[in-house]
Amino acid sequence: MDTINTQALHKVIPELLDAVLGNLLAESPDADRLHFIVEHVNLWIMSRVPQERVRAIKSSTALLRYAVTLPEFDVSDL
Repeated sequence: MDTINTQALHKVIPELLDAVLGNLLAESPDADRLHFIVEHVNLWIMSRVPQERVRAIKSSTALLRYAVTLPEFDVSDL
């Protein structure tokens, strides 16, 4: 793989991860599902690898932003 493809892949992966996490939440938009997803992303936040921590924080932030835009997101448990 050349450098250009490697750089492009590095930029695409976080966007794909955010889309997958958002789709998981959209399947069942409630606080329990959000907690389940964030619990798993938290493993990356505790990583010793700085890039993984940064990616986890950005993905968590994107997921929370997405959650509040879902009209059917159930906040009654919060």
